[in-house]
Amino acid sequence: MKKIFLFSVFVLSSIVTFAQIQVQTEPNVSISKENPFLDASNYNTFLSNEGKGLYFPRTDLTTWEFKTASINPGNFASYYDGFVVYNTATGSTGSNAATQGKVVAVEPGFYYFSNPGQSFPTGNLNNGTWKPLSAAGASLPNYSTTEVNTGRKWVDNKDVYMAVFVYNQATTTPVIDFTGFTPAADINQIIGCRIIPQNPADGIGVVSNLKSYDKTNKKGIVGSFAGNMSTALAAGDYQIILEYTK
Repeated sequence: MKKIFLFSVFVLSSIVTFAQIQVQTEPNVSISKENPFLDASNYNTFLSNEGKGLYFPRTDLTTWEFKTASINPGNFASYYDGFVVYNTATGSTGSNAATQGKVVAVEPGFYYFSNPGQSFPTGNLNNGTWKPLSAAGASLPNYSTTEVNTGRKWVDNKDVYMAVFVYNQATTTPVIDFTGFTPAADINQIIGCRIIPQNPADGIGVVSNLKSYDKTNKKGIVGSFAGNMSTALAAGDYQIILEYTK
């Protein structure tokens, strides 16, 4: 009788233990049709090689959206901070911050969702960012005339954005007018600039520096810090690759 009692206690304790693992099939079908395919955040064992690995399905982060209706103290209360996926797509994530976080460039590889400091019920996804977990997803984003979050941080911990500004220089002058560049209104600091002639007649090579940038008037001066020298930019058409913070 004692053996039966002890066996019953063992079985019941095992059921309680495994009930902490939430999956879309047995033993606990409690997150069906939600974003995670497995929630084992409360599951712990003492053996390092048992119950610690996941075989990931594939997803497309360019169309991915988080579901927020079921967030509560017991489900996804950290607003998906640390959520890991294997992405198969190349492009940019969606622009709906409420369900997709910040727009970043992605390519095939493992990514995790970085969304620290969030908790139910006041948390949100707005500042969450998909970041590469593997080398395959660690390269820089493709160049685009649409602003993208590079997934990198500047020294002040602000997000670094990148975009290509197609620009016509009407006269030869060191001044570049950025008022036609849509993100210019939000630029706080330009941290990288490359000015590339579209036509060989407009010059060769790449001008890699802005000597200064006036945030109020949205105008930059081409040149270098060495000797405080400005450089006249010949009239013509250019593609300006900008990296900046907001």
